[in-house]
Amino acid sequence: MERDFITNLFLLRPELINVWKLELRSAPVVSALALPSSLEYLMTRTLDDLAIYLGLDTSTSTIDWPPPCGCGRNPFRAYYLTGETALRTVLTGQAPAAVARVHAAWRNIASVELGAFCGLCQFSGTAKLAGGCQRKTPIRKSVARSKSRSAKLKRSRQTVSK
Repeated sequence: MERDFITNLFLLRPELINVWKLELRSAPVVSALALPSSLEYLMTRTLDDLAIYLGLDTSTSTIDWPPPCGCGRNPFRAYYLTGETALRTVLTGQAPAAVARVHAAWRNIASVELGAFCGLCQFSGTAKLAGGCQRKTPIRKSVARSKSRSAKLKRSRQTVSK
């Protein structure tokens, strides 16, 4: 990617963050983790990741966008969707090929983050998704079951050793 474009993107960062914050604040909040005040501090890091990704000579693949979320509670969904809207707004008038590359990079970064969060999901969704929201039982229940099993095992070991 052209170094000038990355530099220009860096110079547009304050405007981009302001537009992104406005977009994020107007988006519906689906969970306590999706509060704009909880997500705004991540914006600088996400833009750093984008600049690093654009600086690498990587090819970007086409992905389904936006990625599905089986439970609808993924806080990063609105975060990345509003970030893409802010990018589209701020990069209006830039070279179309460069803007397309930025959006492809953005979507790749977002899909990794969204997939990671869905992989930790405690709620089963109606859709069977690759890598997330597939748990039959919430994590809390499975942890409680394993604690119960280990307690039974410990008692049985104590009985055997006596």
